[in-house]
Amino acid sequence: MIAGMGRREASEMLASGRVQSLAPIAGLALLGALFKSIAAVQGSRAALVDLLTCIANIIALAALAYVLRVSGLPPDEDHPYGHERFETAGVLWITTVYGFVAGYGVAVLLLEGVRERIPASAAIFAIIGTFFYAAAIVYARRAGLAGRAYAAFTLSEVFEGIVVAAAALAGSLFNPLVDYLAAWGLLAYLVYELYENVYHVTCILTERVPPELVRRVKARLEEKGLRVVSLRLRPILPGIYVGDAVVRVKGDSLRRVHEVVDAVEREIRSKCRVHLVIHYEPE
Repeated sequence: MIAGMGRREASEMLASGRVQSLAPIAGLALLGALFKSIAAVQGSRAALVDLLTCIANIIALAALAYVLRVSGLPPDEDHPYGHERFETAGVLWITTVYGFVAGYGVAVLLLEGVRERIPASAAIFAIIGTFFYAAAIVYARRAGLAGRAYAAFTLSEVFEGIVVAAAALAGSLFNPLVDYLAAWGLLAYLVYELYENVYHVTCILTERVPPELVRRVKARLEEKGLRVVSLRLRPILPGIYVGDAVVRVKGDSLRRVHEVVDAVEREIRSKCRVHLVIHYEPE
């Protein structure tokens, strides 16, 4: 059916399919948030931090749905290399939402302090919510860069669920201070995840290319008898690059040289994930 459509219609259909695949993630995330909110209402400070990240998780999922739809659109006049880098914007939005949650969580813990009593039932609801978030991660990892970023933050929901269950139980049986300290530990983990995602986005925005990739591409060009005059690469997404190269070629037949260059471009595209345009000059 897609073969009979125009390129834009087919791409929009595929992008829509990627967004529809988020439906099970949304359902599982909502169920997880519901059970974790019950644990928070029962008085656990750790569960409160967990609830805040649940809310941020749902907002991030909405941003992810929009980003996936746009990133699947074909190249146009404004975006000649395609719209894939909109997934980077999705990572930025997810990072912003979780950054706000981290700041709000710090304020709440400082202002409200330790609760006097925590019921043991909070641990049970935290575990149930954790199960649903673990299932959501399985689906999110299949949804591209933004999906993987969402899954990375959602992994913290699983981590938080385990910690909250243990902290709420210990706070109920021994001392609520255990639960309070666990809440600070959850915030510290969230800040670490924020740092990791900001670092990866920074690498894309500053167009950092791994030196080993440049050496690998240059080596493949030279293996085919092409003398490299210049080589420039830039990232589109992590692991996906575009660029251009100027090479000098020995050969009497222009047709033969053109065939060699075309073959090298295809090989580099498939083996190195670099969309390289090669400009060649005679020796």
